[in-house]
Amino acid sequence: MISIAKSSVDDFLDEAWKLSKPHPFDRRIRLFGMIGVEMSKFDGMVHLSDIRNFGKPRQGGATSVLKKLTTLADKHKVKIDGVAKVYDQRDGHMSTTKELVKWYRKSGFKIFSGSEEDGYRIEYSPK
Repeated sequence: MISIAKSSVDDFLDEAWKLSKPHPFDRRIRLFGMIGVEMSKFDGMVHLSDIRNFGKPRQGGATSVLKKLTTLADKHKVKIDGVAKVYDQRDGHMSTTKELVKWYRKSGFKIFSGSEEDGYRIEYSPK
């Protein structure tokens, strides 16, 4: 029998899965209450593809979930990467990529190259 060693990214994702539940219609999305998160293991990091608020905007839900994810990253010593780009223009939600980038920066992410049109590469390094 071949044994496959689990990585710290696997441990991160296992714990994140325990804190959330699958979206009923899209199994790629994990729900932390009304906040949907799409993330996966990629290149030795956690790749954050999407954070989407399915509830009332501007209630701090997404910020709370992002804090849980960065706390897990610190605990398991893994990086989180992704691209910050606004693509959903619903009323009350962040309306510009510039605003989204500012939110990620405030949450401890470094902002790298990109543009308003294509988004900006983001990365969180564990403390």
